[in-house]
Amino acid sequence: MPRYAGWALAYGAVLAVLLAALGATPFLLNAAAPGDLNWSRLSDIAQVYGALSLIISALALIGVVISIIFQAQQARAAQEDASWNSHRELVLKTIDDPLLAVCWEPPRCAETAQEWRQIAYVNLIVTHWDKAHRLGRVNREQMRSVALRHFEGELARRHWGASGREWMRLARQSGSRRTREFPIVMDEAYQVACQAGPATSPAYYFSPSTVS
Repeated sequence: MPRYAGWALAYGAVLAVLLAALGATPFLLNAAAPGDLNWSRLSDIAQVYGALSLIISALALIGVVISIIFQAQQARAAQEDASWNSHRELVLKTIDDPLLAVCWEPPRCAETAQEWRQIAYVNLIVTHWDKAHRLGRVNREQMRSVALRHFEGELARRHWGASGREWMRLARQSGSRRTREFPIVMDEAYQVACQAGPATSPAYYFSPSTVS
């Protein structure tokens, strides 16, 4: 988003300078014109400036449209942030209080309360990546690299194995290319990781000496 804001400001500054220069041109010509100036020729020049003024006005209108689109994107991003923050708070509250887990939909596969909490947290991580990808903060190759490492873990595979199809189904309904692309990248990485070998169990993430 910041790069678009900078571009829009530069675009507006250039248009302002052009319009100011164009508006001042007739006055400058009149001040600098000698007494025997051919005003008929000057009139022809003025017509040319009129055409240029029309072009610049059209560019200014395009700038206004771009600005409106940019503001709409910012508003949409702000709404997504608010929605994401609300969802995250609900999940984190449930993770802190397992009794609230039954207020959500039943798990897709049999699991203990601890496993549910862990997979719920995995889903928060994946949702965060999805948002970063949609906003253009990470590209496809960067996301693929992160996902390949992610799916080395057992809980990551269990989460995607249970919910990956739902991610794909919802993404297909979106008009955003990046929204549709994210679960495809994740699923490709999931398949590659599964073919590469067994996942790492949580029990083997840390050596016994480092577990407090």
